[in-house]
Amino acid sequence: MIDIIQNYEFALKQIENGMSAYDLLSAEGSVAKRESGHELTADVTANSVILKDKRHENYKLYVFITNNVRFAINNIKDPHESVAARLLFLEGKKYLKAQGYMEKGYRKDVPGIAATTFADKRRRAIANIANSLKFNRTLDFVTIDYGRGRNKEGEIGLLNPK
Repeated sequence: MIDIIQNYEFALKQIENGMSAYDLLSAEGSVAKRESGHELTADVTANSVILKDKRHENYKLYVFITNNVRFAINNIKDPHESVAARLLFLEGKKYLKAQGYMEKGYRKDVPGIAATTFADKRRRAIANIANSLKFNRTLDFVTIDYGRGRNKEGEIGLLNPK
């Protein structure tokens, strides 16, 4: 989500002559898509206007959720859990890279830990983040219709508040 936010902010800075590169592609018809799965054809002009309006709403929702996740991670008291959560969820490091980072103990204020301890600290950090997001009602925006956090199409959904 952080990358999506940064890409959108970069695109906003790149606006030329009142149109962004995405709008130019939409006007040409190369990125038009159907609004729902029920239409047989895609209406390029209408969909580009709808997508343009939804882009900023989605951006604001992503910023809201990302800020809440960042706030939840910053409020974790245990230093190992905090560093593990920051590496995995804010910096986007892979599990094994984050584990190696934590094993070597690169930070002077946080000593190195074993791989099994890292796994335990990661699970606790996820539980702490989930509790914080549940408490501040951020999880109300996540739609789960199907098992394992995915809807029937296999997508993870966010509900945009109206």
